[in-house]
Amino acid sequence: MDRIFAVCGNESSDTVGRVAMLLWCIWQNRNDKLWNDNVQMSCQIGRHAFDAWNDLYSVHKLQCNNVSGTTEAYLVRWEKPALDWVKCNVDVAFVSGSGRTSMGLCFRDNSGHFMAGMTQWQQTVISSVEGEAWALLLAMEEASQRGLDRVQFESDSKVLIDAIHMKRRGNSEFLSIVHDILSLMSSFINFEVKFVRRQANLVAHTLARVANSWASFHRLQSDAQAHKLKTSCSKSHKTERLPCSDHTRSETSLLKHTSSRLPVLCHTRQRDFLAPTLSRRLLCSNH
Repeated sequence: MDRIFAVCGNESSDTVGRVAMLLWCIWQNRNDKLWNDNVQMSCQIGRHAFDAWNDLYSVHKLQCNNVSGTTEAYLVRWEKPALDWVKCNVDVAFVSGSGRTSMGLCFRDNSGHFMAGMTQWQQTVISSVEGEAWALLLAMEEASQRGLDRVQFESDSKVLIDAIHMKRRGNSEFLSIVHDILSLMSSFINFEVKFVRRQANLVAHTLARVANSWASFHRLQSDAQAHKLKTSCSKSHKTERLPCSDHTRSETSLLKHTSSRLPVLCHTRQRDFLAPTLSRRLLCSNH
């Protein structure tokens, strides 16, 4: 306790806020273990505390600036890729109590049109950085299978993107996956990686969350991409066709499409948890 009080008395308000959020997340995890027998890895607790603090800080900053009707100007938004390029947003999720690591990705062209999406989960819990690296590697493999050679991949894991840019080497599982990513990028010289904030990665983040309610491998794609991929995909993988070619599929409409399938594709218990989450995402996108 003395050490905590020392931090509160000597550190900046930002540091104190982060420490308080971490302690709160540890307390939540303790209660979850005691009453629900759900256990999270320490790295997952740290990631949750980091995301929660960033969200709280963003809201507090907007309030301090007395922003009313112009809050959208301060929000980070998804940006279209350059001409003849494709952008792939990718994210990973750890759903408490499921014992699974899930990922989601979304391909869009330079007009912002939805091209394809994919979700996948594995029955194991790994560290957050390992999960982010695993998801990005799967995204690159999916892009190469689709014949895409000018792709900008976006992830909200700065640790991962920095490791790739610095070409870090090592014996850890995380750096082993980074090595595989670098090897694949050496064969596809127009594969680029970029860090973005969570607000600009919302579709991939939502897909990663709902992946836990679908088959272990699930594809979503436009009619144009469905025919192109037909001969190269295994019939054992489930593919869902999305009608979108004449208009831009925005963040909101993509989320609405995902949300509309929850009653059909989710188990009742999982749907009760995920539907309110997606509803909040839609409200945030609409305002």
